[in-house]
Amino acid sequence: MWKLTSSLEHALDIPDYYLSVEFKAGLPVKVTVGPEMHVDPVEIFLVLNQAWNRAHRYCNRFIGVKSRGCYESPGATILGAAHIDMEGLTPDRNVRALRDQFVTVELGCVLYNGHFFTRERGFIPSQKSGE
Repeated sequence: MWKLTSSLEHALDIPDYYLSVEFKAGLPVKVTVGPEMHVDPVEIFLVLNQAWNRAHRYCNRFIGVKSRGCYESPGATILGAAHIDMEGLTPDRNVRALRDQFVTVELGCVLYNGHFFTRERGFIPSQKSGE
């Protein structure tokens, strides 16, 4: 079932490196892993996907059934954690709380249920200013 990752028992014995992620307008534009720097978006994901990460999620699906999702997405997991860390330094507490109360939860539901191109998604305010 697993295509990108190995179990911890079979993982490569590679040295630990510091990882640095640079964002511009909320998007990752540069990743430095040890001595190597990567700026191409596809290359960033390919490099970060070499990390170890597996997740199991049990969900109540939109159609009313339970499901088990098995995900291997180390690149997305690393970038998501880095973005959350960055957000701890930028918006103030009240702005972040309001955004998370109104935008994050509703947008997550819309995306999870596959309703991106619907009128409901149009009612959710954009994160970019002026839109």
